[in-house]
Amino acid sequence: MRASRQYGTIDWCVGVFETPAKTLTVVTSGEGAGFIPAGVHLPKGVESLFSDAGLDNAFRRRWFGWINPAQTMVAYAQSVTALDPNIELWAVAVSTGFGGSAQPARAAGVPHYADCPMQTTDTPAGVGAVQPPLDETRLHRLQALNPVSYAQLSSATPVDVRESLEITRQTAYVTFTQASELLALPIPPLLREIATHLDRGTAITESQWDELASAVLPMAITDSSGQRPGRIGTDTEASSYARVQHNLARLAELLLLWRHGVPDHREVVYLAHHVAAERQLWTGQAHAAGQRGTA
Repeated sequence: MRASRQYGTIDWCVGVFETPAKTLTVVTSGEGAGFIPAGVHLPKGVESLFSDAGLDNAFRRRWFGWINPAQTMVAYAQSVTALDPNIELWAVAVSTGFGGSAQPARAAGVPHYADCPMQTTDTPAGVGAVQPPLDETRLHRLQALNPVSYAQLSSATPVDVRESLEITRQTAYVTFTQASELLALPIPPLLREIATHLDRGTAITESQWDELASAVLPMAITDSSGQRPGRIGTDTEASSYARVQHNLARLAELLLLWRHGVPDHREVVYLAHHVAAERQLWTGQAHAAGQRGTA
């Protein structure tokens, strides 16, 4: 939670499950399908809620980007318990800066629950938050999402930069196409400019990179958080606007990876996955398919 303060607009929920065999710790955020910001490394042994392969698409759509992650955790517990009544959600802790609240856990009869106020930075992508290093005790965010994919990419020979570039191109195409269907939604021109430069191999100025890092990306993060469902009782799932804003935020971060040359392919795969997964949930089509290591 402390490490994610640099993201600025995200709440987290931690659920502790008691089973006959062991205790499970599950984590999720209120952004997209449990999005983990860059530099946030979950402790080993902790599971990311949306990485559960047993979740069906109905659940993933219903709780995509839900503003209160404790509500998502309680719904997850109900789905798990329905399959195995010997599994119990024993404790819940949730940060409360941006819509998180332990009230759903209390209402569901969870034995232990806590609201955890967290001081945040003034703006998304701010500085000053202490980020634990990625060491043998913690997980890279792709590893938390897909351990097999992470292992393949970490042990394989270096990925051809053309593969990273192709994934970036496809993610940009998918996101811009989706956004263009919403006529009232402005797309930051700089995103198209940088995506075009990368596609053509032409130079991107430092001022363009600076604007992406200091203005466009923080605004995309803020816009995504502002569209999250769950603020009013009639919400049933994320709107088309919420989903586009989510994908624009992922794309902005993906493009910024290229500022200092060849990016870490694991980061490229992680960000592209979140866009492709959102598109698959609502269109049934696996956009950006064929990404190395995502199978």
